Amino acid sequence: MAKKEKVQGLFAVNKPKGLTVHQVLEFINQTFRRHAEATRFEMTRRQVVELGTCMSLTTKSWATGVVVVGVNQGNRLLKEQEKMNEIIHATGMLGFSTDTRDFKGDPVRQIPAAQIGKDTLAELLQKLVGKVYNREITMPATPPAPEKPAWITHLNTFGKKKKKKLLQEYTRPRPAEKVIEFTTPKKIYRMELLDFKKLHSYPLPTERTRKYDNDYDYEDEGEDDEYKWGGPSTPLASPSVQRMIKSLAKTPMSSKATSMPTASPLTNLIKSIESKAHENPIFKVEIECSPSTPIERVIHDIGLSLNNAAYLLEIERIKQGDFILHEDTLDWEQCGEFDNIYDAMNNWIRKVRRRELQKELGGRNL
Repeated sequence: MAKKEKVQGLFAVNKPKGLTVHQVLEFINQTFRRHAEATRFEMTRRQVVELGTCMSLTTKSWATGVVVVGVNQGNRLLKEQEKMNEIIHATGMLGFSTDTRDFKGDPVRQIPAAQIGKDTLAELLQKLVGKVYNREITMPATPPAPEKPAWITHLNTFGKKKKKKLLQEYTRPRPAEKVIEFTTPKKIYRMELLDFKKLHSYPLPTERTRKYDNDYDYEDEGEDDEYKWGGPSTPLASPSVQRMIKSLAKTPMSSKATSMPTASPLTNLIKSIESKAHENPIFKVEIECSPSTPIERVIHDIGLSLNNAAYLLEIERIKQGDFILHEDTLDWEQCGEFDNIYDAMNNWIRKVRRRELQKELGGRNL
């Protein structure tokens, strides 16, 4: 059988919540392996493709959005994608700050945020445009120098082999010093407020239990476990609301109470939910920034600029390099078919050639 040409290029995947980038690459690699086994019967069980992603991608499993994947020689083009700006949709909650600056951490600060309005937040975002984030990494100092052993003064009296062995085991003293490294500065180019809600169903950091935090196994995620991600689809998923419902169910109603025109338990429940949600509004912003910008710090700084606190709830990458979400990306279900991946790589090649041709024509549309 004639040797077929190697598949190479770039394509993007819409990463779902709960999967790491490594798991995404492993799933795509299995798709390539199944295709190779069906078309090349002499293939062994070795890896048939070399896959890679942009180094600027976040490693958080709860982050969603665009993931650029390079295939074989297409990995060389990932560096160009990493240098381009990216667009991110980030959702945060006011009134709380955590030790990790996202919903996975433990609360360290709580401030009332009911007085903050949508207009106030929108004006603040424009002031943060142009801010530069410098990340300083301080390496720990080297351990103190060990004391000189007693045999160091009688080293010349030992034989050649023993002298060589002692010198190999001996660690020479080094001065303690700190190494400080600075990464490439990250800049905010544009920020826009997309949504601001005071009535929402996100749980507060003080309501979450340990099984909803760092010890949670994402592989056992089910369709009915949406609350474990920090974004339930219904307010009744909150533990405080569940306790309230149980207390209402246990409370007996007398005959006098039934005859009086009192509010129903459901009405009281809705009012309590609304009054509680108004204390900690959530907001969703669109951020155009440099690659690898610490979005957790951006959300945290928004809270500090309001003389309040804020932490990150959700993050979704809308654009990475040449790829835009839902326009140039494959859905997760489509990654199981090789033909879909092959067509996506060809579409990216056509898009790049079309852009280069437009530059030659002076920006005129084809």
